Amino acid sequence: MPASRVLRGSSLPSRLSDLEDPPATLWLRGALPVGPSVAVVGTRRPSAQGREFAARLVRDLARRGVCILSGGATGIDQVAHEAALDARGQTIVVAPASFERPYPEENAELFGSVLRAGGGYLSVVPDGNVAEQWGFFRRNSVMAALAHVVVAIESTVRSGTRNTTARARKLGRPVFWPPAPPWDKRRSGFVAEYRLGGVTPLFDARDVLRCLAAQRLYGLPGAEAAQLDFESLWSSEESDAALSPPIPEASVPSIGGEARHESNVRPTLVAVSTGDPARLVESLQAGPKSGSDLVEALAWSRDAVERALVQLTLEGRVERDRRGRFRLA
Repeated sequence: MPASRVLRGSSLPSRLSDLEDPPATLWLRGALPVGPSVAVVGTRRPSAQGREFAARLVRDLARRGVCILSGGATGIDQVAHEAALDARGQTIVVAPASFERPYPEENAELFGSVLRAGGGYLSVVPDGNVAEQWGFFRRNSVMAALAHVVVAIESTVRSGTRNTTARARKLGRPVFWPPAPPWDKRRSGFVAEYRLGGVTPLFDARDVLRCLAAQRLYGLPGAEAAQLDFESLWSSEESDAALSPPIPEASVPSIGGEARHESNVRPTLVAVSTGDPARLVESLQAGPKSGSDLVEALAWSRDAVERALVQLTLEGRVERDRRGRFRLA
């Protein structure tokens, strides 16, 4: 295994300077992130659907040159690192403990695999130190600062996941959450975050890639090839089909199942002219429709249709069929 390097001053990643109290020292084994970076965080006890969603999302991002950051914990963190390795992408463990005394201990083999695959292990404590409570908060801050986008998957209202997303919002980093039903307390973090107005509903990797494209990350080292992926992603039905395999009907539907052509991409949720959801319900009474069909039939913006679909899905009034069309539940 590579020896650790002490990062200080100019050797620290420049994005950490956005923090009010940036770390003076970090300890690194392996590599720092290269190109666009997305932090993927979430519960330590994910549902089967949450694990499947996280793995598919990470594989789709990693295959397009996006570096995956996560905290090395059990649950969603572990799924994110493993999926990035499976896609032969780069992943970085942002850790609250040293490599020699990892947290959790059962993921030590995973951390070794990350390094052998060309990734990195970035610790907020010196070699030989164990995780302490303050280290988790410091880890969350560092990860939020390093990321160009933060994705949270399944979380309760009070959690380390929401600590990370709160720090990301304060730094101006776009935050995405897959919508969750309000009656599921295990995933109530989404509802709390949505009410704050600083979170964008996430349906698949296209949403994140559009956000990265809006930040003009093509110029980052090693990102030239990714530019082609970003641009082709919403201009080719073949790309869309390859990106997102069918989603189980029990999952929240997505208007993102089709190609997107907007040039004015917004990385965070903004105020849009949201139409009356009752009109969308009326439109579906004639039969299932695709997202594009709804946009055309209602003469709404795609954002307006998407927000109405989120609301109706959470209310249990709309669902997605096996062909990816929306229908009344």
